[in-house]
Amino acid sequence: MFAAGGLLWIGALSSLVWLRQSSVLRLGWLWLVACALPAIPTLFFGAHSETRMLTMLIPPIFLLSSGSWAMLLRKGLRHAPPVSMIALGFCLFLVSEPTTYSWLRNLPGGWRLQNVRAFLVVPKYERINYLPQEMRALSNSVYNSSRSTVLICTKEITGEHRNMIRFFGTGYPIDADLAMAVDPVNPKKCEDSSPNPNEPVVFCTGYTDPAGMKMDAAHYRLLVLHPIHAPTSFNAKLLLSTRTFALDESP
Repeated sequence: MFAAGGLLWIGALSSLVWLRQSSVLRLGWLWLVACALPAIPTLFFGAHSETRMLTMLIPPIFLLSSGSWAMLLRKGLRHAPPVSMIALGFCLFLVSEPTTYSWLRNLPGGWRLQNVRAFLVVPKYERINYLPQEMRALSNSVYNSSRSTVLICTKEITGEHRNMIRFFGTGYPIDADLAMAVDPVNPKKCEDSSPNPNEPVVFCTGYTDPAGMKMDAAHYRLLVLHPIHAPTSFNAKLLLSTRTFALDESP
C-alpha cells in the first residue's frame, strides 16, 4: 500500500490533524476506506499482491494529500520562516535532479538517498516512450513488401523500439519451429544473418564489408532506420518519416 501511494501517504496521514475542520478530507477518508476494502483480504491473509493491484487507492490518497498540504500551508505554517520552506524545496530539488543525485549518491552513505528519490522521481526504465503509433507505421513500411528486407538500425535505435517494430510485423507460420530460434532483434552485423521464411526482415547494425552490402543489395531490400535529426552516411532515399524517426531505402 505504501508503494502504491508513495510520498502521497505523508500528506494523507497528516490530514488526520485537520479532519474535523474539512469536509473534503472527511470525504477523502471515506473514499479511501471504500477503495481499500477489496484489498483487505490480500493484505491481512498473506496473499500474493502487486503494486498495480492497489492503484485504485491513488485518487483518494491524492485528494487527501492535496487537501492536507493546503490546510498546512494556510494555517499550520503561517508563522514558519520562509527560509525553512526554501531549504526543504532545495533539498528535494537536489535529490530529484539526476546530476546532483549521482554526485550525492557517491558520497559515504549517500546510497541511502535512493530510498528518498524513489518517492520523488519515476525510475528511468519506467519512463520509456515506446511510441506505438510511430512503431506501427514503421513496421508496416518494413514488412509490407514481397521482398525480404535487411533493416539497418543506427545505434540510437533502442532494443525496445526494435521489439515494437517486430511485434507489429508479420506473424510466424503455423508450422514454424521456434524452439532453437534466436531473438531476431538482437544487435548484430548484417553479414551474420540473412532473411528466412520465419523472419523476412533482418535487424542489424551495419556492414563491415562493402562487398557484402553490395551483394545483399542485389538480393534484398535494404532499409536504414535512424532518428530524424541524425542523418546517416548511407546513400539512400527517404521512404517514411515520423516525428521521431526516418526510414530510408537504399537504391
